[in-house]
Amino acid sequence: MQSIELLNRTIQENGMNKMSDKNKITWWVGVSILIQSQIGVGILSLSNKIHPVAKGDGWISVILSGMIVQLFITIIWYLMKTNPNKTLFEFAPLIAGKYLGALINISYIFYFLSTLVVITLLFNDVLKRWIFFETPNIVISILILMLSAYIASESLQIIARFFSISVIFVILLILITIPAFSFFDIRYILPVGQAGVTNIIKATHQVNISILGFELFLILMPFIKIKNRKYSFLLVGNIFTTVIYTFVVFTTFVVFSPYEIKLIIEPILYMLKALQFKLLDRMDLFFLSLWSVSVLTTLVIYLYSSALGISTILKKAKHKKVTYLIVIMLLIIIYFLPKDMNSINLLAKIISNLSYIFTAGIPFILLLIASLKRLFRKKEALTND
Repeated sequence: MQSIELLNRTIQENGMNKMSDKNKITWWVGVSILIQSQIGVGILSLSNKIHPVAKGDGWISVILSGMIVQLFITIIWYLMKTNPNKTLFEFAPLIAGKYLGALINISYIFYFLSTLVVITLLFNDVLKRWIFFETPNIVISILILMLSAYIASESLQIIARFFSISVIFVILLILITIPAFSFFDIRYILPVGQAGVTNIIKATHQVNISILGFELFLILMPFIKIKNRKYSFLLVGNIFTTVIYTFVVFTTFVVFSPYEIKLIIEPILYMLKALQFKLLDRMDLFFLSLWSVSVLTTLVIYLYSSALGISTILKKAKHKKVTYLIVIMLLIIIYFLPKDMNSINLLAKIISNLSYIFTAGIPFILLLIASLKRLFRKKEALTND
């Protein structure tokens, strides 16, 4: 019995002992992980998806969505403070009970895996339409997921180093879109408020599901240095992401007319395709190269979290083999799934609607239960005294 308890305590970071505090993630790396977890496939088509609802006020919807997401992050932050040295997979059974906690853990793993499938399918679709025209879908999926597995199978410390470097590509994504302002027409978004408050709020749903990824800190928070485990890194990371999405949406809205935005699925790529430089003829392909790194980091962190969760439940000492087994399973699923956009969008819609349960619903309920338990313990202690 003691050996099982010892194993449960040691199943962390690459299945080994929890990292000593000096080897944990720093404040800046935490910010980098949050940013790259949130920026993914959704950034390309977001303008096209929110414009039918919010019109030229879509950029306001992005800002409002950033505030809503920060509220969800705050709930997660307070929940993690109740068990600062444990991941969701460890403290869920402690808060909700053995069986309900196990159900929550399995549900989160299923959610992470489903998200991986959707991201891979969408990523696959973009690459095939813009770059790999003749390459079979399954070949692209194998390359994407095997590369993700290669990184995700390592310790979080190594993954964090990769994230701290790759965040530079996110900054470059913004810099290369700046020249497009030479074609802007501010009249495309005027008058401000034309869509109305109701439609602006409605459009936040599409933005919310585009900047998912923050919920992964239900698993990653214990691996951040205690002195750096401050609310500020979550605030800064989410603000940075919100600014990037707002910039991209605003830029495409002032470059393309309302009629053009409705027709173009990935406005930012068509916008960059029109730009030409002496040293670089296809800016859209350069952008896709940088964007692919951002999507890869999202896949890596979701894959790592899934593998860590399964390893914890199965009481496995290492997550490396589990990571590759997950990838094999995902490839089999992806191979048999329909590849047409209607089916992919339907699957994405289902997962996106379910995401509210995992990003806000369950964390809030767990926080409420943990708070009530703490309150009852205090009352019981006072009564005994």
